[in-house]
Amino acid sequence: MNKRIKATILYTVDSGHPDFKYGLKQRHVYTFTDTYTFSPEWYDLNDVKGLESHCKQDLLLVAAGGYDYEGKHVHNVTYEFQEV
Repeated sequence: MNKRIKATILYTVDSGHPDFKYGLKQRHVYTFTDTYTFSPEWYDLNDVKGLESHCKQDLLLVAAGGYDYEGKHVHNVTYEFQEV
């Protein structure tokens, strides 16, 4: 049976963010939520830290505007996870 995790990233950006020119603001807290479905064929569903790590990497890429996995211009990052 698949495992589903609803994951949210909360973050701020600085003026170096690639999308800053499109209206992002410094010190504003942005959020993005996505739901991930993990299949036992591909993932160890008991490895909660591994599943959360996968979500974190993906969410950070979204927060960085899809440009880099490091999120150089993304700050004050926190994550929330909920199994659904």
